[in-house]
Amino acid sequence: MTRYFHASEKKLLKRYNSRLLAATLPTIAAGLTLFAIIFFNRESFQPVSYYYIVSLFLCALTGGAFFMVLIGSLEITRRLSCNRAHTYVEITGKVLIVSKYLQTHSKKTYKKLWIIKLSEIKEVYQYKNTVIVVSPARLIEAPAEWLSYSRTRNGVLFENWWYDNCGGKFTGGVEIPDMFANPYRIAKTIEHVSGKTRRIEAERKKYREEMLAIAKGLR
Repeated sequence: MTRYFHASEKKLLKRYNSRLLAATLPTIAAGLTLFAIIFFNRESFQPVSYYYIVSLFLCALTGGAFFMVLIGSLEITRRLSCNRAHTYVEITGKVLIVSKYLQTHSKKTYKKLWIIKLSEIKEVYQYKNTVIVVSPARLIEAPAEWLSYSRTRNGVLFENWWYDNCGGKFTGGVEIPDMFANPYRIAKTIEHVSGKTRRIEAERKKYREEMLAIAKGLR
């Protein structure tokens, strides 16, 4: 059985919009301040050059704010698309897979991929909205197209065969960031499935040992 959790586009959009607002706020504040100065000095006599310079400043501020919003909107759209494809939590076979989008550079999309055996998970807990999984984990950071895989009964099989047993580094676990709609559900699902996997493997080990003991007794 495969369980899949996508990154929350609603949560990400809210975060990106807040960053965009924070980036454009100084420009907007400067424009409003300049407009207020003009308004409160509207009855005083000023040379033509004064109004010319002020108009240029207002146009520059307005154009700058518009340009920042335009570029920011395009970047937000691109990041949402990349996170939709490459940021997720998946439980399949006997492994937990955590994928996180990193960046797009030179038309290549990069991501991080953690692979954790469910039976080796020691602890799962939640700190605020971050889920922390304590377990031996293999971390691979590479272009997303290199990390395509197919699901098997025991886990995954990479299309690029080299990553099946090589590449990456070992870490002590993974932090699942606050990018998902229900972190509590993710934590509880991982905890439940890992516990179930350990119980099944323990029962199979016990059964094999009993069968070996019976086989030895028949000799």
